[in-house]
Amino acid sequence: PQQVSMSMLDGQEGLSSSITIGNNGTDDLEWSIYLQDDTRFKTEWTFTNCGQTGYTGPSQADCNAAYGSNIDVNVNNGIQEWTVPYTGVFNIQTFGAQGGYSSYSNQQGGSGAIIGGEFYLEQGQIIQILVGQKGGDYTYNSAGGGGTFVVDSNNNPLIISGGGGGATYLYDGYDADINTCSSYTCYN
Repeated sequence: PQQVSMSMLDGQEGLSSSITIGNNGTDDLEWSIYLQDDTRFKTEWTFTNCGQTGYTGPSQADCNAAYGSNIDVNVNNGIQEWTVPYTGVFNIQTFGAQGGYSSYSNQQGGSGAIIGGEFYLEQGQIIQILVGQKGGDYTYNSAGGGGTFVVDSNNNPLIISGGGGGATYLYDGYDADINTCSSYTCYN
C-alpha cells in the first residue's frame, strides 16, 4: 500500500495519537513515518497562592489575575475549585509553604514538605485545592507556613503537604516532616 494509518492509545481514556506510515515510492521500499498528536489535552497545570501570604487566602480576582486564561478555577473562601478536563491518571505534586522569618537574630523559617503521587480522576470531577501560604515574618516569633491540601468534592484527601515551622528569635523553624500515620501510630 502507499500508506497505512491507524490510531494508538495514549494511556488515557479517550486520548489517542494518529500514526501514518507512507511508502516514498522507491524500489527499496523506503518508508517514512508521521505522528500526529492533535488529540492531546493540556498536560500540566500549576496552581499557586495567587500572590497571597499570611492567613488570608486568595480571592477570585487574585487568581484571575495570577492565572489569566491559563487555568480556570472558582475560588471559594480561598479554596480553588478546579474541574478535571478528562478522565485519566494525573501526577499531583504538592508543596507546603515555608515558615516565617525572625528578624531579631536572622533565623529562617522551616521548609514545607514536598509530596507527590498518581491519582485516577474522572472528567467533570471537582478537585479542591488549598495552596499553603508563607508564614508571616516577625521580629521575635514568626508564623508557620501553611499546608497544601488537595481533596475531592466530598473533602476526601488526595494529597497533603505540611508547612514549615516559623522561626523564633532563638532558632530556625523546623522543616515539615513526612510521615504516614494510621490511627495513633506514625511511621517515617
